[in-house]
Amino acid sequence: MAKFNLNIEDLPGGEAGVKLTIDDAGTLSNMAENSLAQNAAIAIAQQLQGLGFNVVMPVAEIEGQE
Repeated sequence: MAKFNLNIEDLPGGEAGVKLTIDDAGTLSNMAENSLAQNAAIAIAQQLQGLGFNVVMPVAEIEGQE
């Protein structure tokens, strides 16, 4: 079972930063192979990014966006 951690922190300058960590990180390029928890974590991160939060995702997800 995959689990994820979503940390929201105050960054210098008053910006809120969101850091997403997924154990056994999936990729955005092939979400059909991800677990439900991986896809949920990615969807949450994308929604927060769309709202203007500074979202940092693991390399596996970033590579999948290319």
